[in-house]
Amino acid sequence: MAETEKPFKLSSVNENISRINSSITLQDKMTRSANCCRDNISFLMEREAGMNQGINKLQITSIYVGNVRQTIGKS
Repeated sequence: MAETEKPFKLSSVNENISRINSSITLQDKMTRSANCCRDNISFLMEREAGMNQGINKLQITSIYVGNVRQTIGKS
């Protein structure tokens, strides 16, 4: 006796399409989140570099207090 073929169910196809779309949406959200994190890290690294430049400039800056010259930062 031959095995009978199962009837084609449109509802199961629609469920699979829905799952695939949900997966794509989740991947898209994760990609956008990862890109946002990468941008934030880049921004913070630029800020850190800027602060380090400011500190380096500050270390060689001299000011006058009254008539006395003083160097700010490391001597």
